[in-house]
This record gives sequence, C-alpha cells and structure tokens, in this order.
Amino acid sequence: MFPDEEEKLTDIMLGDAVLYLLQEGSAINVSALIATLQKMAEREESAIYQQACLNALKNVRNSAKLCVCQPDEESNVLPLFSHFPTANATKH
Repeated sequence: MFPDEEEKLTDIMLGDAVLYLLQEGSAINVSALIATLQKMAEREESAIYQQACLNALKNVRNSAKLCVCQPDEESNVLPLFSHFPTANATKH
C-alpha cells in the first residue's frame, strides 16, 4: 500500500471511531477515541484495517501529548488537535 493510501485509511478509521461515538451519544474526547480505536483494532480481521486503527490510535495519543491548552473560563472545551494551524494562520 502506498503511504498516501495508508494515511487516507487511517483518517477513515479515525472518522469511523468518531461516527461511532456520535451514534452512541457518547462524549468525543481523547480517552473515548482511544478506547474506541483499541476495540476496533482488536475486532478487525483485516491486517491492513487493523494497522490503520493502530495508526489512528497513535495519532490521537501523539496529539494528546502535544495539547497543552487549557479551557477558557467560560467553557470546558479543549481542542483535540491543537498543533494544527488555526483559521487565522496563513494557508499555502
């Protein structure tokens, strides 16, 4: 599989995990994503899809380590992936 295809499949598995949490009415946070992706990887029979789940899991964990944000005083919301450019950043 080509690297771009692997990244795309990883993104799809992360999206599937988020959709599952939405459908269940669960909170979407780092710990819920990690737990869901772990279950998905354990249940997956295809080695390619299992690796994509593990890659998504690694991405979520790495993003959580990078997040040093604190919620503002009016909200309890933290961005999951704070290392990505914000809307005010220059786009290429």
